[in-house]
Amino acid sequence: MDLNKVILNEDQMELLFRNHLYQLDGATIEDTSPLPALKGNMNNGILWIIYDENNPYLNNPDTELLHKILQACKLSSEEIGLVNCFGSELSPEIIATQLKARMLILSGLPESATQMLSTPFYEVCEWNNIKMIRTDSLETIGKDQSLKTRLWNSLRRLFNL
Repeated sequence: MDLNKVILNEDQMELLFRNHLYQLDGATIEDTSPLPALKGNMNNGILWIIYDENNPYLNNPDTELLHKILQACKLSSEEIGLVNCFGSELSPEIIATQLKARMLILSGLPESATQMLSTPFYEVCEWNNIKMIRTDSLETIGKDQSLKTRLWNSLRRLFNL
């Protein structure tokens, strides 16, 4: 019997290939898991995804920093969408796609949270027609002036300021 000329009937094929040949990690586009709560209206299609284990959105110092950043960018907290993806079954990619983000800022996400983490920090990149930047957590940025400068320069490029 030549293994290159094996012919399988439908039942045999179904038995051999009833499981996926390749299992993707994380959620798929068809996933019906609920989206994490969105703070803000996201009127401009701007989505800021954070990862905070201890707060539903941000603690007070990080909230103050975010407001200062948004004011410098001439945006309000209602014009962007803020999502904490900690504990969500959905990846940031799925969240951004389902919320129809045009611009995306990922702050403080661990390596395991997204496949977009191969993008360099503070560089404007494009993913799936979404302009995005990846940053350290707001807590880390708030403690380091050089990171604040890098974030500001990235946001200027992202928002064409």
